[in-house]
Formats: sequence, structure tokens, C-alpha cells
Amino acid sequence: MCDQYQEDIRQLEEKLKSAREKQRMLVQRHIHAERKRRAQEDIRRIDSTETLFKFDELENRIERMEAEADLVNFGRTHDLEDQLDRLSLDEDIERELEALKASRSGVDKTA
Repeated sequence: MCDQYQEDIRQLEEKLKSAREKQRMLVQRHIHAERKRRAQEDIRRIDSTETLFKFDELENRIERMEAEADLVNFGRTHDLEDQLDRLSLDEDIERELEALKASRSGVDKTA
């Protein structure tokens, strides 16, 4: 009779072990299904037209900012022209200096 009780206890322990394993598998499946659902929702949200609209708005804002940056120096072309004129004047002065140096070194050689 004691052997029968031990056998019943062993069978109950096996059933409990099996139930715990099944519970663990169901929890794992639940976690996997929940992650998959979230991933699919994220993909759908990314593909939505609302997200594309937001990107378009961002691109338009950036283009406006670039245009505003270009307009900051719009009326200042004269400054740029003045700088170019000064650079060409500097080049003229450099050529004159080189010519003076060359003529002076020619004078020093004859002396």
C-alpha cells in the first residue's frame, strides 16, 4: 500500500513537472508573440503616411532655413567685389615689388 502511495506521488510530481514545462513554454510563446506584434506595429507606423508627411515637413523647414541663410548675404555682393578688387591690387603691388627687386639686383651686379 505504501508503494502505491509513492507511485501516486511520483505520477503527481511528473504531472506537475509537465504542467510547469508547459506553462514555461506558453510564457515564452506569449513573450515572442507580444514582441512580434510590437515590431509589426512599429513597421506599420514607420510606413504610415503621417511619418512621410513629417519627413516632408522637416525637409521643407530645412530648405527654408537654407534659403534664409542665402538671403543673409544677398545685398553684400559689393563687399565681395571690393575684396576681389583689393586682391587684384595686391597682386599688382607684388608684381611692382618684384620688378623693383629685379632692377635693383641688376644695379647691384653692375656696381
